Amino acid sequence: MIKEPNAWPDFSMELAELASIQGRFQGFKSIHVPQTRNKTACALAETAKLSIGVYVLLVICSGLDSQTTSSLSDKIAV
Repeated sequence: MIKEPNAWPDFSMELAELASIQGRFQGFKSIHVPQTRNKTACALAETAKLSIGVYVLLVICSGLDSQTTSSLSDKIAV
């Protein structure tokens, strides 16, 4: 990924940041770990996405009556 940054255009900003900081460390190694071998991190990322959605739903619904809250919950996919 780092050796061929043009092959990863969606990550251009991240790769530039990575390149700028890797010289600050004595040893630095970056490897690709496929999702199938990194299920814990994928599960944590998915939980974080869901948690943010639930938090936003709670903020939106605070102070609303239960019927309105229920209606909003049905309309918003979390």
